[in-house]
Amino acid sequence: MKKLVKRCCGQDDVPSDLRAKVLGRIELIRSGQAVPDDDISLPGAVESGVRES
Repeated sequence: MKKLVKRCCGQDDVPSDLRAKVLGRIELIRSGQAVPDDDISLPGAVESGVRES
């Protein structure tokens, strides 16, 4: 998980609840439930998953 965050986020601040969100998403996928393409719980999130500056 840490390697993924470092590779994707570089020097950006990592949201404190990122691990919980990722693990929750993995559990949804494993249980066969539909997973939304974009996370509407993140304010300022855009379709690509990157916040605009």
